[in-house]
Amino acid sequence: MKRYAALFLCLGPSLGLSYVLPRERAVPGGIKIVRLDVHGTSMPYVDVEGHRAMVIQDGADWLAIIGIPLSAPLAPRRVVIHGKDVRQEVEFMVGDKHYASQSLKVAPAQVNLSHADLERVNRDKAAIDHAMNRWTDDQPQTLRLEQPVPGVRSSSFGMRRIFNGESRNPHSGMDIAAPGGTPVKVPIAARSSTQAIIFSTAIRSLWTTAAA
Repeated sequence: MKRYAALFLCLGPSLGLSYVLPRERAVPGGIKIVRLDVHGTSMPYVDVEGHRAMVIQDGADWLAIIGIPLSAPLAPRRVVIHGKDVRQEVEFMVGDKHYASQSLKVAPAQVNLSHADLERVNRDKAAIDHAMNRWTDDQPQTLRLEQPVPGVRSSSFGMRRIFNGESRNPHSGMDIAAPGGTPVKVPIAARSSTQAIIFSTAIRSLWTTAAA
């Protein structure tokens, strides 16, 4: 699943675990859960529109946890399942969902990022993409992500903001208001301290930029 609403990792097989699954809503910005008709101990590879999907073993079953981008069209979405000596294709329909919008009138300098901020965002985006393209072999103990910093949610996922009459892309994260210098926890376990730093830095950068 691409983009930051879901910092999930696609994880490989171990003992069958029982998970509290996320709420399934096949809408832009939502999640589709596909129960795979694949048996055996080898984790199947699931491709959705050219992107690898998260696969977990839930008891004796394999499940694909598919994140749907906010930009996804309201149309069928194709899922290709590659298992041992088997290839399957299924489709699901992406339905509509209404997200809140907010119109704001602000100084022009607060609408567009400065050159320095834009360079920082691009650097952090490269670090995020690198971290999110890494895959581990162990199953997670939970699919729940800890809130990385305490505070009031100042902007919700999916909200579209209109600055000075100019519509911007929907908000693909969750802004949490906190004082400068507040420690930011990594919301999921990382394979190394370096990767943990990448996650914390990227999340802090996104929130700082969004709050600017």
